[in-house]
Amino acid sequence: MKFGSVCSGIEAASTAWHPIGWETAYVAEIEPFPAAVLAARFGAGRPVHMPDPDAVEFPEGFDRDNKALAARLRLPAEWNKATFEEQCFLRAFDLRASQASAIKALDGVRWGHAIPNYGDFTRIADERDCPNIDLLIGGTPCQAFSFAGLRLSLADARGNLTLEFVRLVHASKSLRWAVWENVPGVLSTADNAFGCFLGGLVGSDAPVCVPGGGQMARRRYGCRATRPGGVEGSRRSTFRSRPTTPSRVRCLLSCNLRRRSIRGSF
Repeated sequence: MKFGSVCSGIEAASTAWHPIGWETAYVAEIEPFPAAVLAARFGAGRPVHMPDPDAVEFPEGFDRDNKALAARLRLPAEWNKATFEEQCFLRAFDLRASQASAIKALDGVRWGHAIPNYGDFTRIADERDCPNIDLLIGGTPCQAFSFAGLRLSLADARGNLTLEFVRLVHASKSLRWAVWENVPGVLSTADNAFGCFLGGLVGSDAPVCVPGGGQMARRRYGCRATRPGGVEGSRRSTFRSRPTTPSRVRCLLSCNLRRRSIRGSF
């Protein structure tokens, strides 16, 4: 069994699955400390793709190198009376600085050669030869869905990585299973983020909705998907050989809401 791991952190999946003979095809982590841990424990290489600090977008009319403005806006009193554009500037300024710092921090690590670390996993699907794996696992960032945050959901760039996970699922042609994890808050967002995620997995043009309306069942926030068909679909059909309509997705999902996790095939 070969699996790929995205948003890998310090790689719990490899720790759990190596003893039973499963093989890590690749990991994907951009943060310097976890990437260094992956190199030390599993022989992972230097991240192939890193976010480009110069690609960070700043509000129009703001100098991206205005350190004096950034320092002033970090003062609580100044931040509280700052305009929306000024707040966006500070967020972009700090993001650009953190990305540049992360790239610099990678230089001091002794990298391995046992498995590739693709870094920014949104770039894997664009590879000419997307790695062949049996299983994809990942827990995309939860801040956009957590009750402790602003809950901007898919409107947040971090929340939108959920849909990038779906894109990678589609690009991994030999994939048989996918495992995705997130916080309970993803089940109760205003834009039905988890329904969009499930709909994307099965190739539907519409999000999955709970029959009769309402939010997804509480605490059912794990998702195991197996090829092919739809949610709990046929084992013999292929990924696109059997169109999945929104009504069929809703019907199939309703059969699984009594289980401890929502299971599906796509």
